[in-house]
Amino acid sequence: MNSSFGVDSVKQQHPKAPIIILDLLTPEGERLLWQYLQNDRVIGVWLAPPCGTCSKAREIQNGGPPPLRSDFWPDGFMNLLAGDLDRVSKANALYSLTADSMIYCFQHGLFFFVENPFTSIFWKTSAFQRAASQIPTLFFQAHAACAYGSKKPKRTLLASNVQEVELICHGCPGNHVHLKWGQIRIGNRRVFATAEEKHYPAGLCALVSKIVLQICHSHS
Repeated sequence: MNSSFGVDSVKQQHPKAPIIILDLLTPEGERLLWQYLQNDRVIGVWLAPPCGTCSKAREIQNGGPPPLRSDFWPDGFMNLLAGDLDRVSKANALYSLTADSMIYCFQHGLFFFVENPFTSIFWKTSAFQRAASQIPTLFFQAHAACAYGSKKPKRTLLASNVQEVELICHGCPGNHVHLKWGQIRIGNRRVFATAEEKHYPAGLCALVSKIVLQICHSHS
């Protein structure tokens, strides 16, 4: 596990693991991604494509950003304005790259986990459906973040080509009080509470690490 690292397009403050900065929307960034995936030391990947344009929270009329997709139009509405169209197009490009990575992992004996909110429209996009159609068996599991230490009961869905993903299955234990959703004040700004817990809780990270070790032992 010491040789694992993250890939992100921006530098995070106080990362708990090495992060390589790559813009996967550029030819060079994509080239380096495939170079990493094709390395003999790579055994699996965790894929977390951006969910902002796919969020069901956009459908809530609370002063937040408007919806850009729907279950009927999962790849984006037809009449989006320039700025929103650019956001959706970039997200779709990353979804396509996610699908390509899933298929590559399946074809080359690597495991993968794909993460997005339980209600995310990402799961209905043509990119994810394309990958699902080419991978004979996908395992799905949902969990609540508060079961692993978060303050909110955020529900997340995982898809994987290994059955061990089913171990990440804990729902809210019902023994604690949740922080509220909606808008909160940070200094002089009002932001949506979803930004408070964008990082994975420590308990979830510990369980995923344990499961990865199990996979390594069982598939060695």
